[in-house]
Amino acid sequence: MPRVLLVDDDAHVARALVRVLKRYCDVEVAHSVAEAESLLEESESFDLILCDLRLPVRGGADFYRSLRKRDLSQARRVAFMTGMGDDAMAGDELEEVPCFGKPIDLAMVRDLILTSGSNR
Repeated sequence: MPRVLLVDDDAHVARALVRVLKRYCDVEVAHSVAEAESLLEESESFDLILCDLRLPVRGGADFYRSLRKRDLSQARRVAFMTGMGDDAMAGDELEEVPCFGKPIDLAMVRDLILTSGSNR
C-alpha cells in the first residue's frame, strides 16, 4: 500500500483528508515543516508528500527547496495544496510541482497516490 506524508497545520483539514485517503494508502500526518522533516529522517521514504503551501514558520515552498537539497528523490514526490489560486506559484521553479487547489479534488489526489510509485 502506498505511503503518504500529509503536511498541513490545520488539524480539521488533516483529519478530513486522512479519513478519505486511508482507503488508498497509509497516511502519516505532520502539522509543521519541522515535524515533516523529523518524520522523513526517522522513516522509510514516502510514495507521496502532500504538503500545504502556506504553513506557519516555514512554508511548503521552503520545505520543498530544502528537501531538494537533501533528498532529490523524495522532493520529486511532493505535491502542494493551496487555497491561493492557480497563479500562486507562477514564474517560480515550483511550477514543476503538482499543485491542488483547496477544496481538494479527492479524485485527482487519489489518482496521484495510485500512480505515485510507478512514475515518480
